[in-house]
Amino acid sequence: MSGIARNRTRRIRPTGKPAIDTITALAASAVSITQENTMTRKTNTIELELPAEFIELCEADGVTPEIVLRGFIADLAGIMNWAANPRQDGYSSNGSDERRMAQDYYERVGYPYWKR
Repeated sequence: MSGIARNRTRRIRPTGKPAIDTITALAASAVSITQENTMTRKTNTIELELPAEFIELCEADGVTPEIVLRGFIADLAGIMNWAANPRQDGYSSNGSDERRMAQDYYERVGYPYWKR
């Protein structure tokens, strides 16, 4: 996972108990090609509070929250990571079935219709 920006913190409540984990998530869009034939992307950074249940699920499955979120974002947005033009931001679809299921989820929740 070299080359992937990651910033995970744990906030502490005044009682000393850990609060919700946060992770910096990146949303990317293509902007230029570098000399090494890799795509550089303009990114938008958000801070997202992740509930303990999500962290525990990821830990139980031996995967980081960052990998899960990047994979879902890539599947939903149809982001491909081609060998001839690799991405440096860590986003890559997990496959055609996963892209279809992510889009099905997005539509079933109704996100495309919220602005109407």
